[in-house]
Amino acid sequence: MQATDNITLNRLLTTLARQEASDLHLSIGSPPVIRKEGELFQLDSEEIITVNFLERLVDSLVGEGDKKILDNQKEVTFTETFNKIIRCRVNVYKQKGYYSLSFRYIPLVTKKIADLSLPAYLESTIRYKDGLIIITGTYDSGKSTTVAASINTLNELGPPRYINTLESPVEHLFANNKCIIEQREVGRDVASYVAGLKMALDGDIDVVVLDKISDGAAAKKLLELLEAGRMVVLTMEASSSINSLAKFLSFVDQSDSSWALQVLASRLLCVLMQKLVHKIGGGRVLVYEFLVNSGLAPSFIAAGRFDRLTTVLKNNLEYGIRPLEKSLAGLVQNGEIKVEDALLEANDKDYLKALIR
Repeated sequence: MQATDNITLNRLLTTLARQEASDLHLSIGSPPVIRKEGELFQLDSEEIITVNFLERLVDSLVGEGDKKILDNQKEVTFTETFNKIIRCRVNVYKQKGYYSLSFRYIPLVTKKIADLSLPAYLESTIRYKDGLIIITGTYDSGKSTTVAASINTLNELGPPRYINTLESPVEHLFANNKCIIEQREVGRDVASYVAGLKMALDGDIDVVVLDKISDGAAAKKLLELLEAGRMVVLTMEASSSINSLAKFLSFVDQSDSSWALQVLASRLLCVLMQKLVHKIGGGRVLVYEFLVNSGLAPSFIAAGRFDRLTTVLKNNLEYGIRPLEKSLAGLVQNGEIKVEDALLEANDKDYLKALIR
């Protein structure tokens, strides 16, 4: 990379970090664009991005192994730490025959669950010996921050655990404290999610943290881990806690669905679905839906009646259980978010209207 290119990239990434933006996008023919608080902003003081500039960036940033992936799949994602302090997930892809780059800023997470205004019961469950915790939400909802805070909680407060993460790519970095934490990148440190789960099942691992479920074989191996008495923290993309369970089951072979439901009914601890909503006056605030596998929930799950879990969310007040709409209604009533913004985020708009009436 030319010295001027390095200066330009460092300046852009410094802007990304200082403005606490989430993403930086570089596409030919346009100025750099950042996403801040969910909105896109052009950096008009910067020069228009050129083909040659992006090609030089790709040549400099993409290693030999990733270049093979890029050549074959026309896209590659990896993580990189710039100037020893700014860590990003970098996505290189092609559009209209030319390279584009996106940088997802990965801020240092030192917080624990108790620092994030999340249910206190989540902090309790992460310290259990076994079970399944699902952290779900749409893109840019803060899921990876919550997972990192969960690992920090165990690592700083204990009990001591042997934690194994399976990620593609590795994002947040952790140093061992009360726990041993091994972070394995799929495709680099382990061949696949299935292979990583099998090694965890056969090895001396207490907690497995996955950033996604890749296929039916991985879903089956995860269920086997749960049956073997391990703790699993799984990240998924879904718009509700109930949808995340249905999505997980969709990965499972139909012949295994009855068994999968029984395992979920007995081993699921909780599902946290979260979103970031625009606040009045600027910034964003975390809202969440929290489903705990208690009361009638296990019987509904075992029967595959995920739709009946709505009654658990709305009527069960134990353990901080709540539907998304109650979280949104509380923020509206406190004057933190606008009614129209709450309605945009609600899964059940009529229910939300009834709550804030």
